[in-house]
Amino acid sequence: MLEKIDELKRRTIDVLEKTKKEKTKYAEERKKVDTYFVESSKVNNLKEWEEFLIAFEKNIKEE
Repeated sequence: MLEKIDELKRRTIDVLEKTKKEKTKYAEERKKVDTYFVESSKVNNLKEWEEFLIAFEKNIKEE
């Protein structure tokens, strides 16, 4: 489980880095993914976090 959390954290950081130049465009997504990142040690929502991250990554690639 810790490996999955580490993987999601790395992917979250990558997504935040990729979208940092367009903070206003991705403001809501960045806020939500950041919330998942912060709460990862408190709540077991890995599946929801991963699904959101996949959708966010796909959205970035399409543009």
